[in-house]
Amino acid sequence: MVRIVFGSELGVDPTDVEARTLGEALDEFGDLEDDELRVFVDGVDAQRLEGDLTPVGDEDTILVTRW
Repeated sequence: MVRIVFGSELGVDPTDVEARTLGEALDEFGDLEDDELRVFVDGVDAQRLEGDLTPVGDEDTILVTRW
């Protein structure tokens, strides 16, 4: 399971989801389609990788925070 952790300013509880890509993981939260969000996968800025296509592994942690 991929662990998604949200910055406290987003007011969303951490959760575990099954996903193969960042896009699949974030699809669980449709209301987070926001240009002001910044997403890190295991500490790496996902916007600098392949965005929604960034592969995620079972042990990855996704951090979602505001810019």
